[in-house]
Amino acid sequence: MRIALDLPGFAFANLDVSGYLQGSSPGPDEDDAYQIDFNWALPFELGAARFSLEGHVEYIRGAGHDAGGRRASWVLAQPQLRLDLGQLLFDRADRLFLGIEYQYWRNKLGDADTDESVAQALLVWRL
Repeated sequence: MRIALDLPGFAFANLDVSGYLQGSSPGPDEDDAYQIDFNWALPFELGAARFSLEGHVEYIRGAGHDAGGRRASWVLAQPQLRLDLGQLLFDRADRLFLGIEYQYWRNKLGDADTDESVAQALLVWRL
């Protein structure tokens, strides 16, 4: 289920809720679980430069399975700051972006002993 939020200035802002009904796939059966994801894009300008702050934050509820283990609940956040480089250098907007992405993952893929926090360079080219 998606709830489209009408937030001022945003190109889009959504709240997505998904359910995971387990037991129909091969392998150990797991408990049912759910995911909540907030995703957005917020464009803005500084002088002649066009930017966008976008990304998503998701929460997935952990689940036990019949093999005796448990997958921990996790949070993944991936905000990005993008500069519209195509518009700035070539007067071709929304084609080439340069930026930075920060990735924060708590209990990565349900492993309670694995957290991740890293900044990454970002290059997006749309044909």
